[in-house]
Amino acid sequence: MASRTPTRAQAVELVRLTPEESETRLFSALRESYWPALATDLHLTADDAPRGEPAASAAACDGDRGAPTIDLAAASAHFQRHGYFHARGALDGDLVASLARGVRQLKQAGWPPVFAFVFDEPWSLLHSPRVRALLAALLDTGDVRRIDRVWVHHVAPNGSGWQPHVDGWAAAHRVTLWIPLTEATPENGCIHVLPRSRVPDATVARFLDRSTAVPRLDHDEIGSLLQAVRALPASPGDLLGWDFGLLHWGSASSAGAPPRISMAAEFVRGDEPHGDEEPPRRAMDALPTFRERLTTIANAILLYDRFELIAVRYGDFARRLLAALAEPAAHR
Repeated sequence: MASRTPTRAQAVELVRLTPEESETRLFSALRESYWPALATDLHLTADDAPRGEPAASAAACDGDRGAPTIDLAAASAHFQRHGYFHARGALDGDLVASLARGVRQLKQAGWPPVFAFVFDEPWSLLHSPRVRALLAALLDTGDVRRIDRVWVHHVAPNGSGWQPHVDGWAAAHRVTLWIPLTEATPENGCIHVLPRSRVPDATVARFLDRSTAVPRLDHDEIGSLLQAVRALPASPGDLLGWDFGLLHWGSASSAGAPPRISMAAEFVRGDEPHGDEEPPRRAMDALPTFRERLTTIANAILLYDRFELIAVRYGDFARRLLAALAEPAAHR
């Protein structure tokens, strides 16, 4: 009898962790002592250590060290006009390289790359004085909050980044920061954007709307969209960002291209009304605790399973992790 190709639902079930695998992973994930042995270049400050700013391992996690000053006025002006910015060489290249190695080690051990956020380095980058000053300039406020939503991308050869999307409609005074940990090129899936200065928001909305009630774009409109696309190749240590209404995506990667690794996080003005279904907001005066980091990671896995097969694989595990973290104490 000829074999049949499995349906998508069947394929999803085939990749899920078994209950036994989830239990083993859960035991490991809850132990602070487990993680440093996996990513030997990265640091994890114990929860019983002082957690103010700078962190206990700040000397090894200083995202400002050795990087040129960001032109805040130029970045803010480009962001306001076009909906995005690109600050080249804004972050410490050695620290970014350590993060890339850590992501590779986590992936080799079978963990989703977003578990890099267990460690101090991603948070130290995002909470660094340089990044906070940039966020204050972009959002025109001294009160910037981090939206509790992060991700780490690993685009393999012949893979692709996420399809064209916006990070949120009618979500003003919000910005996504995107940090390449390896070279991001057109060959391995770099970010592409449609500048807001060249494409009306209404056209983007029609492009994304799949309902039959909205007129589809015609040939000329599609041609205008394609001509307006900007590729944003970037190097490790660069810092990119865009507002929540900017249409953006990661392109397809070629067969012989090296993997593209990057991380992303979201921020909002503190006085901006909370959006529907928007995750909690966190102050940026201290790095999150170990349990808070695991909570952020688990919620990200459940949120992004529509984009990432690895998130589907770890979905049940993420729910079990959240349940364990809700208990009075987790394993050290």
